[in-house]
Amino acid sequence: MMSINSIQRRIIQETIHSLQLYGIRNTRVDAIACTLRMSKRTIYEYFPSKDALLLHCILFEADEIKQELLEEEKACQSALELMIRTDDLLFDKALSYCLAFYQDLSQKRIALKVVDEQLRTWLHARLLSIYGKAVNEGAIPCDRNFRFVLAFLENNSKTFYERDWTLAKQAKDIHRYTTLTYMNGLCTEYGRGLLKGIEADIYHDHTI
Repeated sequence: MMSINSIQRRIIQETIHSLQLYGIRNTRVDAIACTLRMSKRTIYEYFPSKDALLLHCILFEADEIKQELLEEEKACQSALELMIRTDDLLFDKALSYCLAFYQDLSQKRIALKVVDEQLRTWLHARLLSIYGKAVNEGAIPCDRNFRFVLAFLENNSKTFYERDWTLAKQAKDIHRYTTLTYMNGLCTEYGRGLLKGIEADIYHDHTI
């Protein structure tokens, strides 16, 4: 976990809020300084450039996501439930950022490398471990190829920001429906039984 002081945390959190609303290009250091009632010089004392601040924001978010997922594990009754909850949490996090953020991020090679090294690789290893447990628990047949499952989950999360979603709930409902439909076809009869309970528990406030 990255080590930061209280001032750095405030700067990072306000920057993340701006990135979520406006994207990278339209996030302005002077606006962040104004909101925090500090000078741009103070921000640059901690982060020498806007790109350096962006990298710290990515690292901060990666740590937050990892911690949330590890906490989520404590509430799950099965590996299959953990897979669904992990997918749902990641999608909610992804959906919190505007389309412009992803368009801008695609032009930031170093930032993309940090995302890959600090989050994507960790998530792949984690999902592989959860998947193996789901197989051992009898929820998923042992002859299923994890690479295809991972590819589906990733692509299903990416499609939302390739469209101009105006309603977050619409995006969530479509994502959840496609994930559950895919997992239903993937699972054993025992796993499909678990899915019904998982759907009722996680999505009880949503119409799928």
